[in-house]
Amino acid sequence: MSGSSEEHDMKPGIGPVISSGDVLTWEESQAMIPLVSSIVRDLMGLANDLDQCEEELTSLPRMGEMDWRGRSKAYQLQEQVATISQDLRNAYLELEVLHLTLLNAETGMVGFPTMVNNRRAFFTFTVGDKSIDNWCYSSDSTLRPVPKSWIRTVAMREVA
Repeated sequence: MSGSSEEHDMKPGIGPVISSGDVLTWEESQAMIPLVSSIVRDLMGLANDLDQCEEELTSLPRMGEMDWRGRSKAYQLQEQVATISQDLRNAYLELEVLHLTLLNAETGMVGFPTMVNNRRAFFTFTVGDKSIDNWCYSSDSTLRPVPKSWIRTVAMREVA
């Protein structure tokens, strides 16, 4: 595993803009955790809100069988579903722009693209974790620990 990135253009205040190969190092992935955690938490909350609104909407009688208050509530729920759906799409787009993959929506596991032995792989992070400790091949969901040799420490960078 090199975990090394190919030509990244770093801009202040913006995550890495990946110019070729969509490959991130462990350090680049680790640096994105605060932003990614926020996006995935939003995504998970929105998905839950959408489920609740849709469940409530489907439990209502047909429009023709409701009085004006019932229809008003149904219209309000339909508007909420539309708004939440759009917000959910936007959250997914944020991950896409960062070249990340949501591996498990229920647990909030995200894949940061990398290469291992010339094969596509992901550094994996689950919301609630403090750091990226695992990786997996893109075609195999088996999680493996990130070897210490793949992680450059601050002290190693100062020497280099």
